[in-house]
Amino acid sequence: MHSYWDKSSPTQLAIVGAGVLGLWSAIEVKRRKPSWNVIVLERYPIPRGASTRNAGFACFGSPTELWGDIDVMGEDKMIATVEMRYKGIEKIKKYFGNASIDLQWDGGYECINGIEQIELDRRIEVLNGLLKEGLGLSDVYSNLSSKKTSMHLDAFDHLVGIAVEGSLHSGKYVKSLSELAKEMGVTIFYGAQVENWNRQCNNWKVQVAGGFEWEAEHLLFTTNGWLAEQMNDTGITPARGQIILTSPIDGLPWKGTFHAEKGYYYWRNVGNRVLLGGARHLYKNQEETSDLSISQNIQESLEMFLKTNIIQGYQFEIEQRWSGIMAFSHTKTPILNQQDEGLWYAMACNGMGVALTPIWAELIAEKIVS
Repeated sequence: MHSYWDKSSPTQLAIVGAGVLGLWSAIEVKRRKPSWNVIVLERYPIPRGASTRNAGFACFGSPTELWGDIDVMGEDKMIATVEMRYKGIEKIKKYFGNASIDLQWDGGYECINGIEQIELDRRIEVLNGLLKEGLGLSDVYSNLSSKKTSMHLDAFDHLVGIAVEGSLHSGKYVKSLSELAKEMGVTIFYGAQVENWNRQCNNWKVQVAGGFEWEAEHLLFTTNGWLAEQMNDTGITPARGQIILTSPIDGLPWKGTFHAEKGYYYWRNVGNRVLLGGARHLYKNQEETSDLSISQNIQESLEMFLKTNIIQGYQFEIEQRWSGIMAFSHTKTPILNQQDEGLWYAMACNGMGVALTPIWAELIAEKIVS
């Protein structure tokens, strides 16, 4: 039973999920409606989706990804999606100091095979032209193949630079975002596992494990890849991303963020360690899951790729292994659906949640408060 004090403080918005999308959504709703009581319900002590279990990329998008996006969604939607990522990265830079979340803007790279140099240069020129016209950005991509040897990346045919990409510390980022939300008056409840929700008297009654419940005018689910477990016909596919982290490597010959094989492999330096993730395309059906376990075949594939393509001849151990859960839509664009009066769900960051969510949350907030 609620006390008088509970009932005297009505909740306008309850958000399920304290990852980056849930936190940014809470912040943006409070910015528009300072008087609203906004709460966030998180079932774990820390978020366990992709927010704190990713590779820490602030992704703009690699050339091969954007070429593929044009085929799927067309040039205009590709530019609109990339614009959200770019503005999201700029927003993160504005709100958080580099030291507070270990922001590193060393630039990104894509290692590419199977294309002739003249065709690669032509495609880079086309993409740069589209990004210049659509976003006002100059020379986003550049052919840096001459640097392959010095970076010990001769296993690849080409190396393309990405000027507007960086990395961060995912744990510190979520912590800083949580602190910002709290400063704005958002209340975050950890260990609050939502078990049921139903519409009663123009409000949503949300029941959590342990018998406690809240009532809210609006209910927003931001649990991304986990939504497929909570709702039917969401239009998303959960995807597990597995990651390995090496011991420190003396003389690591590069730093920055890297992509290969259309983004299915991705790696970066964490100090002088190598963090490598991906390989889910090799076992696609197996990795379409919300199970956070790691699998031997993916782990072996990651280790083989690391040894044969990235740091041949260097001595290292694998010190950590983990996985995170993403969500992908068929259109490669994020989804916001209103399922019922006051009931919303937002999902499908398509592996780009760090960069995408600061701006996507603005659109979500506008819909909810309108």
